[in-house]
Amino acid sequence: DLRRPCAVKRADFENAQREYRSLILTVLKDYPRVKVLDAADQLCDGQYCYALKDGAILYHGRDHLSLGGSMLVSKEIATLIDR
Repeated sequence: DLRRPCAVKRADFENAQREYRSLILTVLKDYPRVKVLDAADQLCDGQYCYALKDGAILYHGRDHLSLGGSMLVSKEIATLIDR
């Protein structure tokens, strides 16, 4: 059976990522010109982080984006580069 929604709670995701994100933000303070894209903005909403969104499978394995996930995030990368 497919879990509905096919997702994890956003709070669980944020808790699992807290130490990593804190470290990244600390390092970025020394590099103010570095542009940052938080892929969670495309993969999550306020409640869930999705593995399946709009019919697209977003992950290949536990932590790697699938083609569908990569396509979703790459649109935002292109926008960031254009700025």
